[in-house]
Amino acid sequence: MTTGWALAYGGALVLRAASIFSMGMVHPDEFFQCPEVMARAVYNVSSAFIPWEYQPSAPNRSILFPSLVAGIPYAVAKALGVAPSGLLFLVVPRVILTLLSLGFDTAIYTLARTYDIDYKGPLLVFATSWTTLVLLTRSFSNTFEAFLLMLSFVVLHTTTPRQYAGVVSRQNLLLGALLALGSFTRFTFLLFFFPLGLALVASNDALLCASLAKKSDVHTPSPFQRLIGVGATGLGGAIAFVLTSIGVVLVDTCFFRGWEALYDVHSWVVAPWNNLVYNMNPAHLAAHGLHTRSNHWLINMQLLFGPLPALALLYGRRHRLLLASIVVPVSLLSLAPHQEARFLLPVVFPLMLASGPALAASKPLQGLWAVFNTLVYLWYGVLHQGGLVPMLLSSSTPYCKHISLTNVHTILMSGTYMPPRFALSPHAIHIVDERLEDMQAPLDALVQSLPRDARGRTGAVFVYPAPLAADVEALIAAIPHLGLDTTEPMGTCGPFLAMESLPTNVLDLTEWSLRLQHIVVRGDE
Repeated sequence: MTTGWALAYGGALVLRAASIFSMGMVHPDEFFQCPEVMARAVYNVSSAFIPWEYQPSAPNRSILFPSLVAGIPYAVAKALGVAPSGLLFLVVPRVILTLLSLGFDTAIYTLARTYDIDYKGPLLVFATSWTTLVLLTRSFSNTFEAFLLMLSFVVLHTTTPRQYAGVVSRQNLLLGALLALGSFTRFTFLLFFFPLGLALVASNDALLCASLAKKSDVHTPSPFQRLIGVGATGLGGAIAFVLTSIGVVLVDTCFFRGWEALYDVHSWVVAPWNNLVYNMNPAHLAAHGLHTRSNHWLINMQLLFGPLPALALLYGRRHRLLLASIVVPVSLLSLAPHQEARFLLPVVFPLMLASGPALAASKPLQGLWAVFNTLVYLWYGVLHQGGLVPMLLSSSTPYCKHISLTNVHTILMSGTYMPPRFALSPHAIHIVDERLEDMQAPLDALVQSLPRDARGRTGAVFVYPAPLAADVEALIAAIPHLGLDTTEPMGTCGPFLAMESLPTNVLDLTEWSLRLQHIVVRGDE
C-alpha cells in the first residue's frame, strides 16, 4: 500500500464523514420517505407531512428501512431525554448510513480477492465517487437496497458450504432472508438479486454433482437428480423468504393499522404488493414523469458513475457475475417508463469491482474521474437547493445570514423543492408551498386573517430563490395592504441554485441564495 494511496483514501473517508453536514439536495424523497415519517411517529411532530406512500389506507412502503435508520435511533434519543430538533432528525439517519457505507469498503476489500482483483483500485474509486459521498450517506430507500445487495454478494461468496447441504444450507437461508428484506425495501430488489440467485443455484448444483460423484461411479448425475437439487436450493431460500416476509408484514401491519389488525389477515399490510399495483397504473407513472426506455443506459448510468459503465462493459467480461449484476437489472429497469438515476444505485458494488481496476490503471481516466466527481458532488452535495434545509433549521450556521423564525407562524415558499417540515422542529410553523402563480389565494387568506388595525409584521415570511425577487415583489405589491419588510437586512441562505430558477447571470454570486423576507402590512393604506 503506497503512501499516496493511503492519503487519498483517508482523505476520501474524511470527506465522507463531513458530507453528513452537506446541505445540497438530490431529491425530496430523502426526507419524506424516512426522517419526516419517523419524526411524526416517534416525537409526534404535528407539522410533519406524511406522503402518500405511508398513508395507512394503502401503504406503498414498508416501515422497515425508516425504522432501522431513523425510528429506533429517534426512540433511543427520546428515551434519553433528547429534545426534538430539526438537526437531530436530519443528522442521525445520515450518521447511521455513513457508518453502514463502510460495509461497502469492507466488502470490496474482502471480495476483491475472490475475483482476483487488487482491492486498491476499486476501493479508492468507490471512496471518491459522489454516489458514495452523497447518495450512500442519505436516507433514500435506494441506499438501503444497495446495502442489502452488497450483503447478498458477501453471503454468496463467504458462506459457501464445503459440501452440498440441500434445503438447510446456511447460505440459502441467509440469501432468502436478504431477498425478503430487499423486496420489502423496494420491489425492484428482485431484479438486482436475480443474477445472484442464478449463481447460487449453479454453485449448489456443482456441490451436488461433486457430492454424488464421491458416492457412486457415475460422475454425471441425472437431470432429475440435478433438478431435485435446484428445487432444494429454491425451497431453502423460499422458507427463509416467507418467514422473513411474514415478520415484516406483521411489523408493518402493527405500525400502520395497530395491533388489532394482526387478527384480521385481510387487514395485513403487504407494502411491496401495494407499490407494484400502484406502478402498474400508467396514469400513476405519468404523474411522476415518463422517460424514454434508453434513459437509464444513456443518461442515468453516466450521471451516477461517469466512465465506469463503459469500462465495465469493456474490461469486466471475465467477471461474468459482476457484469450480469450490472447489465441484467439496468436492462430490466429500462423497460419501465419512469426512470430516475437513483433507481440504479444498487449496481454500485458490482460496478466498482468490475471497472475499478481499469480506471486505476489509467492516469487520464483518473483525472477524468476526479473532475467528474468534483463537479457532481459540488452540484448535488452543496449547490442544488443548498440553502433550503439550513433556512428551515434557522440556526446560526455559515450557510445563513439574518435568519430568524422567532414569532413566525407561516412560511410562504415558492421556487424550491418540497420543504421537509421536520427541519422546523421544535417550532410549529405552517408552510404554504406553492408555485408563484398559485400564491394569490394564500396571500388573500393571509389578509383576511389579519386584524383590521394590524400594522407592521404579520407573522408570515416569504421564502424564494433570489432570481425570482422581481416576480415576488410584483406579486406582493398587487395585494392590498401587504408589502415586504425592507427596514432590516434581508435573510439569506446559500449557496442555493435550482435548474427551475437559474440566475440570468450565473456568475453573479449574490443570486446564488434563498431569500427570506417578512410580509408586513403597509401603513400607507
